[in-house]
Amino acid sequence: MPKVIINDEEFEANEGEGLLNIARRNGVHIGFACNGNGLCTTCECKVLEGKERLSSYNEVENAWLPVSRKEAGYRLGCQTFVVPAGAGTPPLKVITRAELVRRQFLEGLGLAKFSDSPSTLGDFVGTILKTTLDHVIGAPTGMANGLTRLGIVTFLFPFNDMNGFLNDTGQVLNKQLGTNFGTLTPDSIPENTNSEEKPDSTGGWFFRRRKAAAQASAESTPPPSGSVAAPAAEKTAPRPASSEGNEKVNISPLGKRRREK
Repeated sequence: MPKVIINDEEFEANEGEGLLNIARRNGVHIGFACNGNGLCTTCECKVLEGKERLSSYNEVENAWLPVSRKEAGYRLGCQTFVVPAGAGTPPLKVITRAELVRRQFLEGLGLAKFSDSPSTLGDFVGTILKTTLDHVIGAPTGMANGLTRLGIVTFLFPFNDMNGFLNDTGQVLNKQLGTNFGTLTPDSIPENTNSEEKPDSTGGWFFRRRKAAAQASAESTPPPSGSVAAPAAEKTAPRPASSEGNEKVNISPLGKRRREK
């Protein structure tokens, strides 16, 4: 089984598997704003070694990437696939554009060091400007290709698998932030039958889920040791209504009851 190194982490891959798919299922820091439909370029990666282990540039990459980016080794993760390679071919090693920019930013601020030649803030700004310019230039042909290839519906709303998109997004966030939010699927959230606001497939339920999880955690947490639970309020049975009509009851000085009609 081929080995792929993405952002200095080694993963197993299947022949014919896309770089974006490998990265997403392993929570790698990579973008996929268009859900892998070749419309956004946020999954762009830079090949450092083993380019022979990848498929050739296809029409989508040719539409988006200018010659200068191809020569620099950039590929679109959603359009690049692992292929068999001959003996002696170096292992495939890539870094995602998202991770490259993050590292340059941290090194420029002196908060981290990822190589013997740390990047500067100038490198960070230069990467941002060059990337933006290249993709602005490629946007007309890239968008035209996407519209022709996908059709108007998928072009406007490429999230045909919202559960998978949200799961992978949560996995990437968990790995990068060191958190554990669990899976981010609408199906995993119980409906609140007392509210008109229902879970939907747009992700608007995310913060409601966090609130519900916090409330459930608070309810399941036992009270601190030594604390005394407040006694339950004693319920008083309702006094039965009189069955004697409109009778008046007087009490004599001797404590005897007299009824008057």
